[in-house]
Amino acid sequence: PTLSTEFLRGVQQMDPNDWSRFVKTFGPIVYGWCRCSGVPEDDASDLVQEVFTAVARGVSNFERQKQSGSFRSWLAPITRNKTRD
Repeated sequence: PTLSTEFLRGVQQMDPNDWSRFVKTFGPIVYGWCRCSGVPEDDASDLVQEVFTAVARGVSNFERQKQSGSFRSWLAPITRNKTRD
């Protein structure tokens, strides 16, 4: 899935409907990344929550870059860093 500009704006503005859609869309992706990184199944859901907390704190600073950055390329390192923690 991709994050449209309008959808991203809603997430950045903490719109409850867009956040719900965001979590439903990207939650399974983040969960899969956690599991692939060796996070036990029992801990992966908690880690997903930590990732989304970090996203909520930083998403207002996210700016789409044509050359380097999709939203996933911003989200993936957040997930990696949380799995390392």
